[in-house]
Amino acid sequence: MGTLYCVSVGYLYAFVTMLIAEYRMIVGLAAGITILVCMAMFLLYRSGKVTVNNKLRTVVFTLIFANIVGVILLVICSFIPALTFIPAFFTGNGIISIAISAVGVVIATLFVLIDFDTVAKAVENEIPVENEWYCAFSLAFSVIWLFGKIFNLLVKVFAAAKK
Repeated sequence: MGTLYCVSVGYLYAFVTMLIAEYRMIVGLAAGITILVCMAMFLLYRSGKVTVNNKLRTVVFTLIFANIVGVILLVICSFIPALTFIPAFFTGNGIISIAISAVGVVIATLFVLIDFDTVAKAVENEIPVENEWYCAFSLAFSVIWLFGKIFNLLVKVFAAAKK
């Protein structure tokens, strides 16, 4: 599923930039910010200023689990007529929507950090060559996910600025 996700997201963003001219600048900006964030996380990790331990992993996986549960609850609420105001509140309110997107960017950034640690441990433990691509794919998946979250955040910020 990860390969399908990475390919489809790449084509989706390429299609969006070709179709909607105003998103071309946002895609370029999101790509630049993604590169800067990844470089900053790599430098922080390599310098030892940020360490990935079990506590950080637990926090990150708890955040992603809470995020998934929240999205599922919002989808369920959107199908119940008496509760449709709840998803509308989160998606229609610009500040709350931007804050939720910012939390998504933080979670994706932390996953990039975890992937750097996974790659470092794989090299340190000399995993078999056949399995190295798992680490590379995981990092690529996290970077694409980070790009998507940054793109989503920028779209919401620019939409709020237009109002």
